Amino acid sequence: KHSRLLSLLYQTNALLGRNWMSIGDLPSLDGERSGLIIAFSIGTFTINFLASCLRFFGRIIRFYCFGISMDIQSIKENLHANSIFHSEGTVFGKPTVIGYEKKFRWSWMATQLNTFIVATDFANEEINISIIEKHLTESFSLAKKNYKGWPRGLQSGVGVISILLSNNINNEAVEYCRKLKSGKKWAGFSIPVVFNSATNEVFEFEKNPIWGRIYYPHFRKLIKNLSV
Repeated sequence: KHSRLLSLLYQTNALLGRNWMSIGDLPSLDGERSGLIIAFSIGTFTINFLASCLRFFGRIIRFYCFGISMDIQSIKENLHANSIFHSEGTVFGKPTVIGYEKKFRWSWMATQLNTFIVATDFANEEINISIIEKHLTESFSLAKKNYKGWPRGLQSGVGVISILLSNNINNEAVEYCRKLKSGKKWAGFSIPVVFNSATNEVFEFEKNPIWGRIYYPHFRKLIKNLSV
């Protein structure tokens, strides 16, 4: 009975992202020691559950009180909250966070989607179409260097969400992102996004394109989760 309860607690903790022991370490003890381990497990589960709730409601409160907010730090926090692997670096010498997600879904015609998120803070620099395209090129180059999925084109796709943050964005750059004018790459999807830190506005694609249409609701969800 104790072993079954411990197994259930382990699985619940694993779902919360806190694997405090391996499944092979589950003890088969009797009496007080087993009872203490069960009590510890319940305590661990409770703490993890409350921490997850606080993170979730904190994001909701921040959204309704302050509206959309996006910066390098909040992007890192949101990537972590969504269990997306990420690292820090620079692009064009500017602070950058790089996220990587790999998912397989039957609803995607049994394909695997590898998504790279490259977010760079341009501070006060004006964002125009030329800078967006250069950032897209660099982002896709990073994706190709770090791609760890199936061979591209064989039931697998690569998506690159290129995010540029600045308080100075011209109208052509906004239109470029809204109309998804970045074009197509072989077995790859390039999604430009600009965030105006002066007005807290996110500019992304307005409509799902025909090519790769099944993936774009997922891209939109990722972008939304990063801006909460």
